[in-house]
Amino acid sequence: MYRFLWAFGLFLVAMLSVAQAADLKTVTIATGEWAPFTGEKLEGYGAANELAAKAFAAVGVKASFEFMPWKRANAHIESGASSCSTAWHATDERREYAIFSDSLVPARNVVFYRKDKVTDWNFAGYDSMKGHAVGGVDGYYYNGKTVDVLSKI
Repeated sequence: MYRFLWAFGLFLVAMLSVAQAADLKTVTIATGEWAPFTGEKLEGYGAANELAAKAFAAVGVKASFEFMPWKRANAHIESGASSCSTAWHATDERREYAIFSDSLVPARNVVFYRKDKVTDWNFAGYDSMKGHAVGGVDGYYYNGKTVDVLSKI
């Protein structure tokens, strides 16, 4: 966790320089729910948002958080309605309209299911998912391999 916070802090240094140069008083941060990093009901709005608020406060800028579905937060950044967001995975598409820090938290996709509802199946690779309903959330990040494989199931 400390490695995450340190790396995120480095990212914020660059953002703070921009905030100071623009003489900003308040920055609105579009964000969503991804505990423990960001969440409207979490203490400090989650680790990433708490750190962002403290970093901006250190240079006299108030951080205001606007919680929304991730897809909408992404649209806010793309359109310029919000100038900052926390807790994203960089993709080639998003790099066309946003600047990203280095990866702060390793990302991986996992399969989970209710074992009291699915008692006769164990994950043994993507092929073992054939014949099962698979869901995802619109606007969330899924790596390319996962998307490719799941589109064939």
